[in-house]
Amino acid sequence: MADTIKLFAAAPIPTTSLYPYKVPTGKYAVVKSVIICNSASSPVQVVLYIGNVYIMQQHTIKPNDTLIIDDMDIPMLETEEIRMYASATGCVAHISGFERDYVESEFPYVRVRTAVVNTEGGFKVPGDVDAILKTVIICNSSSTNSNATIRCPQLILSQKEIKAFDTVILPKLKLFIPKSNSIYHMATANGMQATFIFEKVVQ
Repeated sequence: MADTIKLFAAAPIPTTSLYPYKVPTGKYAVVKSVIICNSASSPVQVVLYIGNVYIMQQHTIKPNDTLIIDDMDIPMLETEEIRMYASATGCVAHISGFERDYVESEFPYVRVRTAVVNTEGGFKVPGDVDAILKTVIICNSSSTNSNATIRCPQLILSQKEIKAFDTVILPKLKLFIPKSNSIYHMATANGMQATFIFEKVVQ
């Protein structure tokens, strides 16, 4: 099946929710990059969700600054949407990726979103499959700084400080996760959401 390269959004970010893209029936989409440019003379706080993935939660874009996030590989299933809004006008978003026909038996991704709290939690890759961990996105949606730890089962992130309303993205991990292994996560304070993006391994 051929990919259709798409520009999912190329628009100013308003102060009320904008839904620039919805995955069509029979398709899935993969977001590859996000570019947000603030042309205003003041900081702007931006909220961005891709499907159910927290990308930004009141993340501050400095005046006349540009934020570029690439190599994310965030899959979205049919009817899922991109949602964004900002605290003030002045920011423009460009979001790119591709669409592909959805065939359940050929869908290559697994996406897990979980709260990261101050007691250790864990999970195995759903579907009882071996997988490659491609990307981890950790969004601190609280007003408190917090330190995040992730192990698979050995550490890949140790007490990483994530400031209030900030996001840490671990791209291009390419870490093989056998189906027998668990992934564990913990933070020093509540209020963080982590999304793990896997690609299934066919052996």
